[in-house]
Order: sequence, then structure tokens, then C-alpha cells
Amino acid sequence: MPLVFAEGAGAEMRRTLGTAVFAGMIGVTLFGIFLTPVFFYVIQWIIDLRTGATSGNRGDGLMR
Repeated sequence: MPLVFAEGAGAEMRRTLGTAVFAGMIGVTLFGIFLTPVFFYVIQWIIDLRTGATSGNRGDGLMR
């Protein structure tokens, strides 16, 4: 955060760099929160298709 609010000599470049880094960290965090479960379910769905498991019985002892 300090880079985003930089002042003084070279502040122009530090603000630009700080904004890019900060936005990237927020973006990666949001992608991780929302896309990780989606990837899990897609991979599980592919495994279920290959093994022929039904939605109630996946062979792992868990009912979903």
C-alpha cells in the first residue's frame, strides 16, 4: 500500500508500480477464491465421467 500513496522524488513511477502490484494481488486473490472450487468440481466431474460414478455414490464414502 505505501507504493500506491507514494510522494516525493520518483513518486510517479512508484505509484504506477504500486497500483499494478496492488491490483494484481487483489485479482489473484479473487481468482483463487472463486476459481479453485470451480476447478475442483470440473476435475471431479471428469473423474466421475471416466469411472461411471453417480452423483450420490462417488466411491469416496461421501454423499454429496
